[in-house]
Amino acid sequence: MQQENPMGKRGEMPLYERENELLARVWARVSPPVSGIRQIKPERNANHQLHDWAAQMMTFLEGEFASVRYYQKMARQYPGRSMVFSTLAEEEMRHAKKLAAELFLRGGIRLSETPPNHPVAVPEYCSALRARILSEQQGEVSYRKAAKEAPDRALHQLYLTLAEEEHRHREMLYQMLEHAI
Repeated sequence: MQQENPMGKRGEMPLYERENELLARVWARVSPPVSGIRQIKPERNANHQLHDWAAQMMTFLEGEFASVRYYQKMARQYPGRSMVFSTLAEEEMRHAKKLAAELFLRGGIRLSETPPNHPVAVPEYCSALRARILSEQQGEVSYRKAAKEAPDRALHQLYLTLAEEEHRHREMLYQMLEHAI
């Protein structure tokens, strides 16, 4: 079997752009119309229950959306670092999109809009960084644990990828904290 060139054939869209386009189309189908970040509420199955993997994904989604809101608030509160925090918010949103797409593809579960339940309070800069370092570390550990227990290889790989990205976020925030103190 011939492996596809990640840059695409001559005149073709590169593989990563096609994957991004596909993810955008799936996200458009599964996401609620939002004018900001909203807390999520899944459509339940006929028994009003979620499968274990779906409930786990919902928990991960809530955490990712909370991280998006927190980083967005940090970007507004610390304008000197707004680009870094905005980028982290975008990356956390990509995590949420991947999880939401997987939730829809696996179980047909769509997200429905509900108002956010808590305003985000961000402490002073170093304390906020410490809180985010801890949150990213907890996210990494949770994703690694979920990867070990994943029912299939695709979900295992998704969780490992998210764990690695959370690890990278934690390392970046730790360096920022070192420079701040």
